[in-house]
Amino acid sequence: PGVMQQKPRDPQAPLLDKLPLRFIVLTGGVKAMIGGGILISMPQFGFDTQQTRDAIFLYATISQLVFAYPARRAGAEVLRNNWIHAAVILGSILQLLAVALPQFRLLLGLEPLPPLGFAIALTGVAATWTFAEIYSRIHHRLQA
Repeated sequence: PGVMQQKPRDPQAPLLDKLPLRFIVLTGGVKAMIGGGILISMPQFGFDTQQTRDAIFLYATISQLVFAYPARRAGAEVLRNNWIHAAVILGSILQLLAVALPQFRLLLGLEPLPPLGFAIALTGVAATWTFAEIYSRIHHRLQA
């Protein structure tokens, strides 16, 4: 609301200032570390290379979808948007089906992922989202 009444931003100003850039770097770094942790730990639990790759695929895609929530808070005031909820839910369901259903696995060249593989990937998603959500709330307060 009121964005059209604001003066245009200075064309010489950087696209991202310190706080949004810090949010991107820190949360992206945590996301990369969690993904790397999954990559390193899964073979230790007896998963083969393909199953590890599939779990990383599931982690990366769903965590990117749920990352929309904390990332929205990194900018201006967050407005109610039911379409984003629908997009995240539908996208997450499609990602889970891509790994769970044989037809989609064949299409994408994936292998069946045991329940523990799903649990590891989804735990990584939850950890990534939790960190980004907490950081975005702190980040939002710093901007206010």
